[in-house]
Amino acid sequence: KFIMYENCLRFFIIASNTTDSRHRTIKVDRTSQEEVVEDDPEYSGKQMSAMLKMLDDRNESSGGLGKARVFFGIAGFIRFTAGCYMIQRMFCSYVALLGGHYLYHCENTDIVPVYSTKLASSEEQRLMNIFKQVDMSKNFYFRFDITSTLQHNLTRSSPVEGDWPFNDKFAWNFNMMTAPFRNEE
Repeated sequence: KFIMYENCLRFFIIASNTTDSRHRTIKVDRTSQEEVVEDDPEYSGKQMSAMLKMLDDRNESSGGLGKARVFFGIAGFIRFTAGCYMIQRMFCSYVALLGGHYLYHCENTDIVPVYSTKLASSEEQRLMNIFKQVDMSKNFYFRFDITSTLQHNLTRSSPVEGDWPFNDKFAWNFNMMTAPFRNEE
């Protein structure tokens, strides 16, 4: 599960394991929309609570971190004419077990604007309406990593330094992800 907090400058996304005992963070810059940073350390529950309190205190002058938003995955990022959007999987349900991996069905998605200012133009709205016609809740099944074969996932060794941990041939927005994730190096 993921929990997203936001302020006017950044999204803070907390990724947790199923027992909520280990957590990692991702920061998405809302001003440049070109920077996504994943923190390397893994945090315990107490450490994550302390970090969130510190972030909330630092952002108190601008209203704090805002209300937590729970979701179950990031389907990707998309950019039209004005700004970038994050596509989040809001609800998913378990449908099968395949080779030791759970297979899920996406029940609902949401499109969250990454930019912090209102940039809606008529062209932006037209493109958004076209994109919303793609129903990612029906006939959309996934397991983690959906870009590689089951055989590859079951026999995969540690990724080689500099390689992506997925098959970029099947990541529909790979070119849009490349620049933000390369900035963290």
